[in-house]
Formats: sequence, structure tokens, C-alpha cells
Amino acid sequence: MGLLAYTYFSALILIAYAFVLLIWWGLRDRRKRKGTLVAMLIALLISLPLFLYIYLHPGEALDRVKEVAVISIDGIIKNLQLWTKAWFQQGDNNAVLNLPGRPILDPYLGILFLLGIISLPFTVERRWQSLWLAGLAFFSILPSILSDFAPHFLRAVGLVIPIAIVAGAGAWAIERAMRRVFGRRLSPIPSLILLIIAGIISYRDFHYDWLHHPELYISMERHVNRAASFIKRSIPDEMLIYFSPFSSWHPVIAFISEDLKPRQVGAFGSHYCLVVPDVLAVYVSLTIYDPEFQRRLAQWADVTVLAEGRVESQNRPWYSVFKAEPRLESLAGEERGGVAFGDAIQLKLLSPIASPVRAGDTIPVVLGLRALKSLDRPYSVFVHLYSNPMPHEGGPLWTQGDCVICSSYPPPLWKSNETIIQEFTLPIPLDIPQGKYVIAVGVYESLIGPRLPITAPSTKHRDYFLLQEVEILEADRAYLPVVVKNLSLKSETD
Repeated sequence: MGLLAYTYFSALILIAYAFVLLIWWGLRDRRKRKGTLVAMLIALLISLPLFLYIYLHPGEALDRVKEVAVISIDGIIKNLQLWTKAWFQQGDNNAVLNLPGRPILDPYLGILFLLGIISLPFTVERRWQSLWLAGLAFFSILPSILSDFAPHFLRAVGLVIPIAIVAGAGAWAIERAMRRVFGRRLSPIPSLILLIIAGIISYRDFHYDWLHHPELYISMERHVNRAASFIKRSIPDEMLIYFSPFSSWHPVIAFISEDLKPRQVGAFGSHYCLVVPDVLAVYVSLTIYDPEFQRRLAQWADVTVLAEGRVESQNRPWYSVFKAEPRLESLAGEERGGVAFGDAIQLKLLSPIASPVRAGDTIPVVLGLRALKSLDRPYSVFVHLYSNPMPHEGGPLWTQGDCVICSSYPPPLWKSNETIIQEFTLPIPLDIPQGKYVIAVGVYESLIGPRLPITAPSTKHRDYFLLQEVEILEADRAYLPVVVKNLSLKSETD
């Protein structure tokens, strides 16, 4: 459906033109009406998903036109210039659609195409057929001329048919001219030579250059698929598999999950959290996006590299497959028993919080979270800074750092043997008084849901847990002038 939303405006123009052409044929010749009707029914069936999408999402369909439209004279002239260059000089730079910059026609196919334009009126059965072909070419290229990112080959995909017909007309013209020189049997040879050379050039460009182009390698998810193929060949069925950085609902993960069955597949964004089960697991990391993944995972597990994938001319791996044996003593954390919130989520402090800290600093708080039961909604964690008296005694909240728990791998997906490791940050104000404070944490339903009460180990019905006391010192005096200067500049800008 996303592709339909992206190309519907060009597809609609081609569909409308095809229906006009079918109606024309049906009206001109009664003998063709039955075939025309059948062709129209087939066209309707093929177009049904497109019409259904527009019917169900009319706002998105119209918005897409507004987003990409180019209606200024200067913009249209620029697009025409780009399309003029696209035929023989420089084509679409989008690697997904084409070898970046490769023109539509190489010199050999270009000879056939130019000769075809000249000879087309003489090759068709009736002259008006040339006009219909010219109309198809015009309406195929029109959406790209009137939209951004010209020359956009996907929006002008209808040009494939006119180009093939015109090139065929050029081959016919050469064959007719060569009959006088070579005779009937040998006259097709010059056209065949041109077609063969053009085919070899296209094969070379697309097979050796385009298919190995780094941008296409990423866009077509080849790195992910190669990692999945390695897992399918080499990893036992009972092993847990995690892909990162991905969201759990990414369509690539949905396809790979089916392909790797019966293995259990999960996915998370490693920049936001880590998922570490209590058992041996395999991780696929897209190293090009997250070169630090192995280092972060190695804090909590013994990591071994099983496979790496590289692309020619690239020094670093594009993907890596790791085997990770969890260090359960590291996951036990400072609060070994953990704190249960609402008998739903257990929370542990995995690393001691540095103390003292200075005003203006940011305190990292690394927590481990586990599901105590099946969860059916997302949750967030708040990290607060309190002092005596506490908030329930009327004391102030000095600062806070709230964050959704692992948005790419939300609680409803958690398994009972997994620890979700996430770093939360607590900014310390510059003007906070020097002294001793305490960091408290709690869990609540995202986005504005109620807080979960502590249900273990304490029986007190408090909805926050005191993690650790910290001492806060005055801000670094060498740091203060820079901060004040930056604040002054921001005020002047505002």
C-alpha cells in the first residue's frame, strides 16, 4: 500500500489513458468491442487495489500530490532540462530504480531509438497509431515533469513500452535498408548486432555495477537477508534470534520471522535499549548503523563473532552475526531481588550511580527491566531527584527524566526470561543547591496512565523506589561562563 500511495498519481494517468484508448478502439470497430470489453474488465481488476486505497485513504492520496507537485514555470523548465539529459547523459540518481546516473539509452540502443522516431510513421499500419504511441509517452513522462526528484524513473515507468516499440521500429528501418545490400537473409544482422551490444552493455552495467552498488545493497536489505541465510544454515532451531537496530513491527522482520521458523525472532533498536535473555542467543547487528553494538552488548554477555558481511571497497563490515552468552551476575544488578511494580514489571539498578556529581551534569541511570506476567500495554519509567522532605511529605521534585521503555521492543513483546537494559538520563539543574539528594524511579502506563504501586519487596503502597543517594556539588566554575554566554546568545536570538 505504501508503494501505491507513492506512485498512484502516475498510475492513474496511465489507467485513464488506457481506458480512453480502449473506448476509441471499441467505438471505431464493432468487431473489436467484445475484446475491448474483456480488456477493460481485466484493467479494472488490476487497478482495483489502487482504487480501493484511494477510496479508503482519500486524504493521503490528495496530500501525496501536494507534497510532490511542481507547478511553477521555473520548476517545470528545470525538470524538462533534467529529462532531456536523462536520455543520453545522466539518468535517475535513485539507486533503487536505476544504476545512479545511468542514462535511459546507451549509444547503440540510441541509434535504434532515433531511427525509430524517424521511421515510426511508416512502420505502423495506420498513421493515427503513431499519435496514440506519442500520447502514451507524453502521459507516461508527465507525472515526473510535474513532480519533484526528476527524472524519476518510477513515475515514468510507462515509457518502457514506447521505447521498446520505437526501438523496434528503428530495427525494422535498418533491416529494410539493408535488404538492398545484404539481401533478405542477412539484412537483420546489423540490427541484431546493435541489440546484442546494447544488451551486453546493459548486463554489464546492471549486473556488475548496479547489483553491487552500496546504496542498492542497503535499500534492498541484502545485508539483512544474507545474515538470515547464515542463521538458517548454521543456527539451531531452538536458538533465540534478535535483529538490531530494527523495530519489532518492521516488515523485513515479519518476512524474516516466517523464513526462520521455528526459531523465535525479535528485534529492537539498540540505540534505545538492549534485550538480553537468560540463555544463549544470536544477534544480527547492522554494523553500518551501529558500530558500537558489540561493545555495548559485551558489558552484559560474552560475545563471539560468528559471521560478518562486507561489500567490495568497504573496510568495515555491513552486518555482523554474534553469539552472546549472558553473564547473569551482571544482570543481577545492585538490587539483586529487584523491585516489582504492580506485579507487572521488575526493575533493577544494574550499575552504581556515580557520586558526587556537579550541578549542570547529566546522571546516567542504567536499569534492567523484566516482565513478571504477560503485558498488554506500553509503560514508561520516571527518574526523579528528591531531597528531604520527600514528595509525599510535601517536599519538591528538583528534576526528572521520563522515558518510554524500549519503544522499539515494547512490553507486550517481552518474554519472561528477558532483561531489557535501558539507560535513562537525569539532568541536574545549574541552580540546584549543593547537598545530598536521592534518585527515585517509578513505572507508569504510557502516555498519561496511572503509576504502578510497589508490590515487592516492600508492603508499603508507595509508587516510587529510592535507588541511591547522590551528593551534588556546585557547578564547575570554568564551565559556568560558557553556559552563561550560551544562554545569553540564545536569549538574543530568541
